[in-house]
Amino acid sequence: MLGPDNTTIGSVNDLLFDANGQIAGVVIGVGGFLGIGAKNVAIDMSALNAVPADSGVNTPGGGVNDPSNVKLKVALTKDQLQDAPDFQYYKPPARTGSTPSPATTGSASRPAAPAMPRPQAQ
Repeated sequence: MLGPDNTTIGSVNDLLFDANGQIAGVVIGVGGFLGIGAKNVAIDMSALNAVPADSGVNTPGGGVNDPSNVKLKVALTKDQLQDAPDFQYYKPPARTGSTPSPATTGSASRPAAPAMPRPQAQ
């Protein structure tokens, strides 16, 4: 992930999909060192721009730029992303109260036996 001055500001850790299966946003890891202590921030896809792939020519260091290595660019700085709210994955609420009843198997419960008449005192 590149910032407005083309410096690396983080890495894409996850993709967020909408109900139609389209990518709605990305989760960026910013800060930390080698991924440890990084903070996750969600960014909407509309805020991202794809940087054109390199031409595939040899670089002065002897390596070859990979034209399939596309980078994403955002107008936010690293400091702005570090100040953004931390992204939290959805966690279903914990159950409160008594434990849930066991699952039924489809059989009806047995009716209670009729009460036996008591003998009357004379």
